[in-house]
Amino acid sequence: MVNSIFKILLIVCLNLFVVSSYAAKLTLKSDQTLIPMGGTVEVQFIFEGLSNSPNLGNLDIAGFNVVGRSNSSSIQFINGKKSQTATISLQLRPKVTGRLTIGPYELSYNNQKLRSNQIVIVVDSTALQKSDKSDIFIEAELKKNKLVSGEQTLYVLKVFRPVNKTNYSRISFSLPETTDVILEEKKSSQKDYQKKVNNELYQVTEVSIPMFALKSGQWEIPPASVNYFVKDKSRRSRRRSFFDSFFDDDLFGGGKKKQSWTDSLKLEVNEIEQTKPANFSNLIGAFKIEQTLSKTDLSTDDNLTLKLKVTGIGNLSDLVEIPVDVPGFKIYPDGEGDLIEKKDQDGFLGGIKEFSYALVPNQTGEMPVGPFELSYFHPKQNKFIKVQTKEQLVKVSQGIVKAPSELVIPVDNNTSSGIIPNNKKKVKVLKHNILPLEMDYEASSGFLLSRTHIVFISIILIFITILFDLLFKEKLTSKKSGIDFEYNSAWATFQHEIENSDSLSKVFTDFALRKLKQPVSEKTPEELLEILKERKLNNDTYSKLKKLFEQEELNKYAGFNNNSSNKADWLGIAQSLHNSL
Repeated sequence: MVNSIFKILLIVCLNLFVVSSYAAKLTLKSDQTLIPMGGTVEVQFIFEGLSNSPNLGNLDIAGFNVVGRSNSSSIQFINGKKSQTATISLQLRPKVTGRLTIGPYELSYNNQKLRSNQIVIVVDSTALQKSDKSDIFIEAELKKNKLVSGEQTLYVLKVFRPVNKTNYSRISFSLPETTDVILEEKKSSQKDYQKKVNNELYQVTEVSIPMFALKSGQWEIPPASVNYFVKDKSRRSRRRSFFDSFFDDDLFGGGKKKQSWTDSLKLEVNEIEQTKPANFSNLIGAFKIEQTLSKTDLSTDDNLTLKLKVTGIGNLSDLVEIPVDVPGFKIYPDGEGDLIEKKDQDGFLGGIKEFSYALVPNQTGEMPVGPFELSYFHPKQNKFIKVQTKEQLVKVSQGIVKAPSELVIPVDNNTSSGIIPNNKKKVKVLKHNILPLEMDYEASSGFLLSRTHIVFISIILIFITILFDLLFKEKLTSKKSGIDFEYNSAWATFQHEIENSDSLSKVFTDFALRKLKQPVSEKTPEELLEILKERKLNNDTYSKLKKLFEQEELNKYAGFNNNSSNKADWLGIAQSLHNSL
């Protein structure tokens, strides 16, 4: 008897110890402690012993910008209770140099106070020389490091990977973070080739990114970085144990994380020294302009379309308009132009921008259209250049002469139609010759709704409303009948499905929903338990059902299948639910 009591007390103490050892806690970890300005560090917030996933929200970490985020989790069961470990990984890029601290953080979870540890990250401009570049490394260069404000150059990244080494995974690079220039990352060009460096052959990925200088001054472009993982060759050659974690395999990105950086780059940006011409277009690069006309022979009651097309290399989005003045025509611009961006063979950004104008003649005769000028700055020649279109002659003849159009309003408000065909004197003129649109209104062509028309339309609308109402009620009745049918056949369906299914909890969930007269849908065990709790399911049945759900989830994660042994339990609870509902 004493031995039995002692054994019971020992088991209780061990259970208490196991549960207390899995109390919730928060730990901070970083993949490195020394990075250069412009590099990145991964900081993990590891939550252990949770029953549900945590939420950090938009966490603001002093001295860093958050440039990436990912989540992962694992689940284990201890004495039938679910315990979860959740990891939130943040990719951080420093904003300043120096010794930066992260944490400690305090938060409340299930009436517990969680307090994290503190980690220190040193941001040092000399860390580039201390980084490991023995495996994969990265280089950066500017095609031109002395520009004028608004000029384009190429920021070129080269990632070198040894050809004879294959134990790398998850290779990615990060661009420098700067506000002094614009990097058009989405408009980059890429090429791959092989190159020997120190007698070793490398696979080189070269990415050329258009870059535009915004403002004058002496600027430093921060380093870019490449991140990669080196797989453990000894682990790969070691024979796998059955108890090894399947997801530790290198196939899923295992290995040691490494990072390599480029050198920072110097950039000098100057203002244009020459005096800008009055019609300067703000374009910097090399461009040409062309014009086309939709027709060259028209009458005064017609119009034509003028198109001006600017083609070249440079930031064409800076070109907002081209001044157009054509004597003898009224001009109506059609928007701010359509831009089609293109790149040359070296990767420099340019394209075609086309402007459209409607020209309405206001006199007859032979009249010139154009030439139109475009003034831009050419950096290589270091001067302003003026290009222009070729002049075209347009012949305008007299069109059909029409009486002046009049826009009218009724004077007598007591008339039913507003415009009286038989008494046109009872109107006053609002305005003559509204151009470029002309309006001819014939009173006899006006269509006005009579009282008969209004009554007829109202009857049709009432009929359509009644028809839709009947269809809706029929559909609702059909849906209700389907639910009633499933309710009546729920027990028979359950007995059939439980003999042929691998997921007894899914079969029971569908059965419970049918008995509750709810549409059969995907429900989690927690959601179904909450629904049954609201329907006053007795406590004993509720507890048994909860344990069955937990046991099936435990079996799933452990890789066991005890469906046959649990089938009787599921049938018993289903029978109780069937009798009570």
